[in-house]
Amino acid sequence: MKHQPHQKAKKTLSMTGLLSIVREVFDSIPREVKRQTISLSDCLMSALAMFSMKSPSLLAFDGTKLEETVLHNLETLYEVTNPPSDTHMREVLDEVDPKALRETFLSVFHEAQRGKLLERYSFFDGYLCLVDGTEIFNSEKIHCKNCCKKEHQDGRVTYHHQMLGAVLAHSDCRQVIPLCPEPILKQDGITKNDCERNAFRRFLIDLKREHPRLVLTICSDALSATAPHIKDLKSLEYKFIIVTKPEGNRTLYDWVKGITRDVKMTVGKNKYVFRYVNNVPLNDTPNAPNVNFFECEWIEMKGRKEIRGRCGWVSGSRSNLWTFSKGYGA
Repeated sequence: MKHQPHQKAKKTLSMTGLLSIVREVFDSIPREVKRQTISLSDCLMSALAMFSMKSPSLLAFDGTKLEETVLHNLETLYEVTNPPSDTHMREVLDEVDPKALRETFLSVFHEAQRGKLLERYSFFDGYLCLVDGTEIFNSEKIHCKNCCKKEHQDGRVTYHHQMLGAVLAHSDCRQVIPLCPEPILKQDGITKNDCERNAFRRFLIDLKREHPRLVLTICSDALSATAPHIKDLKSLEYKFIIVTKPEGNRTLYDWVKGITRDVKMTVGKNKYVFRYVNNVPLNDTPNAPNVNFFECEWIEMKGRKEIRGRCGWVSGSRSNLWTFSKGYGA
């Protein structure tokens, strides 16, 4: 009897168990147009299968052209008995509000918590949350009201959609745990392009609302090394590790010259110099947030080739980035 809860949790964290949980959420999403013969759940599960099975394109995943093995997996794993054509899938999925899909991520995350899967990802009494933006659509012809628009100097106009993705990760785990992504697109009633910065703020607000007690260290690229973003993170009580660059944070790099502590390390033929200092201003603007600065400069040997590099980060945690580097750095 003592093993029952563990066995049950393990079953729900299997591929079949997690897909069943996702399917239940899809079944609950209301559908505005009901005349189609293929259900919304079948269309959504087929779209999920298309990405999971790494289909080269939507056209290649046309229900009438699928191989027998794919059809078998669709039926047994994804519970899809009537896969849609690529055209029908597009038409049906256009109806779906992305916000209606948030519950799928919350349900899967809940199962990961209940099955104690999150324990493997523990980091500094919390978890590492990696966040980055990616482009998911680009065209000079096809566009919609939510597309962001870019006007080029040669007169061309391109339309694009982007997404801000986030996962819980750990250096000892090959898999990641996805959190609900935030679309980067024109919001209703807004004429200006959306941007990664605005999407990041929306993501953080929703993340705090849905997981108020989750202790996270947010990791992101140099686009996030700005005072407004770091103030958002601090106000929401999130720790952070953000990449910095001399060209993007000139004031910070000028400020830390001559005051950092240097630590040298040799690993085989590779040489590293770590520099760090705590509690310095991010920039010279009024009320700029104070951060902890850490930098690594390296010379690594790949065969006979010498590779040189340099990268910096800022953090808000009092357990500074030097501690981080000892466990996860060079």
